[in-house]
Amino acid sequence: MLSATLATAAPSLTASYRIFDQATANLDSRIFGHFMERPSWHGEIGPEAAVIPGTHKLQPKALALLKELRPSILRFPSGTDNDYVLWTDMIDRAPGRSGLGRPVTIGHMKGEVTNRFGYDEFLPMAREMKSQIILPVRFRDGLLGMEDLKESARKHAATLAAYVNGRKGQKLPADLEAYVDARMANGRKEPWNVEYFQIGNETWFFNEDLEKRYPGKSAERYVEALGAFIEAIHSVDPKIGIIADGVDVDKALLIREKLGDKVSFLVDHWYSPWEIKEFQRGGKPFPTEDLSEADIWKAWVAPWPVNESTGQARVDLNTVNDSGKHGYPVAITEWNWNGWWGPEAYPKAKLKMSLTARGLGAAGYLHAMMRRASNIQIACMSMTIGQNWDIDAIRVDPTGKQEASFLPIGNLMALYAQKHGDRVLRQEDLNVPTYEQPFSGGGIKSHAKVQTIDLVATATKKKLFLHVINRSFDEAADIDIDLTPFGKIRTDGTISSIEGPLERSIPALSKTTTRKVTVSSDHPRITLAPRTINVIELTRE
Repeated sequence: MLSATLATAAPSLTASYRIFDQATANLDSRIFGHFMERPSWHGEIGPEAAVIPGTHKLQPKALALLKELRPSILRFPSGTDNDYVLWTDMIDRAPGRSGLGRPVTIGHMKGEVTNRFGYDEFLPMAREMKSQIILPVRFRDGLLGMEDLKESARKHAATLAAYVNGRKGQKLPADLEAYVDARMANGRKEPWNVEYFQIGNETWFFNEDLEKRYPGKSAERYVEALGAFIEAIHSVDPKIGIIADGVDVDKALLIREKLGDKVSFLVDHWYSPWEIKEFQRGGKPFPTEDLSEADIWKAWVAPWPVNESTGQARVDLNTVNDSGKHGYPVAITEWNWNGWWGPEAYPKAKLKMSLTARGLGAAGYLHAMMRRASNIQIACMSMTIGQNWDIDAIRVDPTGKQEASFLPIGNLMALYAQKHGDRVLRQEDLNVPTYEQPFSGGGIKSHAKVQTIDLVATATKKKLFLHVINRSFDEAADIDIDLTPFGKIRTDGTISSIEGPLERSIPALSKTTTRKVTVSSDHPRITLAPRTINVIELTRE
C-alpha cells in the first residue's frame, strides 16, 4: 500500500486492472513530438513572441521549458500559412532577394509576422536537443496548376532541401548551389541532415479546387504532383523521408501503387472540439446557465471518440483506420484539445475556461494514440510556444516581464516524454468506473459511457509505467493493479501528478509533483486525486 497518497479525501472510486508482460505494440517516442508553429493571425505569432527584442534568441526560460519537453521530433514552421508564404523569408541572404535582412511575412489572413526566429535559429536548437525535424513545404501552387509543376517543386521544395541538406561541391540541379552558399554565408558549413519533408499542409482544403481543375482525375493529379515534389527533393538528398499530406484512401492506394516506399508516412490532423455555441441534450438545446461546473468539466474532459461499450478513448481517423489498406504508418502532425465557448454562451457559463480541463482532454487524445501505436509512429502536439492561443505548451510574454511557463498541456507532454516505456502492454480493464456524458456541441459528442479512470501501461526491460487520468470532478480514486501476469516489482516507486486550478489563469499555475510511494510487489493499490494526470513509475524486481 502507499506510504503517502495524492488525495486527502477517502477515495470513493475504485478501478481495477490486470497487466500482462506482453506488448500490443512498440511505442515510438516520436508520438510525444511537437509542432513549433509560427502563425500570423488572431494575435498568435508562436516562437516570435519568445524572441528577446533586438536578438534572434529565445527567452532563457522558454528555451529551458522547451528542453523539458524533450521533443523527440519537431515540426516547423508553418501550418495554414504554409501554402501562402515563402520559406526564404525566414533566412538571411536568400538568393535573388536584395539585402541581408529578413522581410516581414504576410500570412494567409493578411496578418504581418516577423522572422526573427527562422531556420538558422530553429535548426541548431533542434539538433542541440537531439530532435528529429519535419519541415513542411508549399504545395498548393504546383498541385492546382497555378505554377508549372516542376518549377513549383524546384522553387518551394528543392531550394529548401538544398539550403538545409545540400553539400558544397555536390552536383546539384541548376541554380540550387546558391542555396548551399547562402547557408554557408549564414554561418553553417555542414548540412543539417533534416530527416523529413512534409509535402503541403492540410491539403484536403484544396480538394474542391483540385476536382474543379482536374475533374475525375483529382487523385491522379495529386499523386503526379506529389511525385514531382519527391523527385525535386530527392535530387538534392534522397535520404529525406517524405510525409504525404491531405490523403484520403483513394489517394493513399494510388500513392502505394505509383510511389511505393518513396513515401514514409501519411498525415492526419486531429483537433476537437471547436467553438461551442451551445450544448444540446437529447437533440434539444440546453441552457448554458443551467450547466453546473461539473457538467461542463465532464463534457470537456470526455474524449471523442470512445468505445461506446467500454467508454475508453480511441482513435477514429480515416488515415489510421485505412492503414491496413495502404500499409503506411501515420504521422498526426497536428493535434490538440481545441474548444472554447462562443460569445453568447461564454458570459452564461459557470465554468468559463479551464486550462486544466484542456490538459486532461489532451491526455485522453494521447492515450488513444498510444493505444494505436502500431499505426501511429509520429504525433506533433500543436502548438509548442505562443502568447495568445490556449493550446500552447509554453506560454510566453513578449515583453519578458512575465517569465515563460507551462500550460497544463505542457506539463502533460513533458511528463509523458520523460516517463514512458518503449512498448504498450496488454491490459484487462476488470472494473473501471464510467459516467454518462449527455451533452453535445462544438464537436463534443454525447456518450452513454466515458471511463472516469483511463489507464495505459507501457514498459521497458527494467521499468513499468502506468499512465492514468482521473477525470472525476471531485472524487479520489483507488487504482488496483493485478501484476500476476506481469511479474513482481520492487516495492519502492514514484507517482508524478499534474494538477492545476479549475478556472483559467495566466500563468496557468499548473504543476507536476513527484512523490515516493511504497507498494505491494505483485498487487499495488494506489490512490489518485480527482482532476489529475498521473504517471506511476515502478521497477521490475
